[in-house]
Amino acid sequence: MKKQTAIDWLIEKLANLNPTQIEWHETIEEAKILEKENITKAILDGSYGNSLMTKTIAEKYYEETYKK
Repeated sequence: MKKQTAIDWLIEKLANLNPTQIEWHETIEEAKILEKENITKAILDGSYGNSLMTKTIAEKYYEETYKK
């Protein structure tokens, strides 16, 4: 699977649907999950093996930054 942003994934997914309102909502929620995974992975990848950086800390950063 090629790497893509959550927005690119969402556009591709919605372009192939004739979605109902529920399908739009479900697809958008799935894109949000993908974006959170991408952000937390980037934080972990950028920690260069720092044992103090854990997935929990990365997820906490995401929640504090994007869930205000």
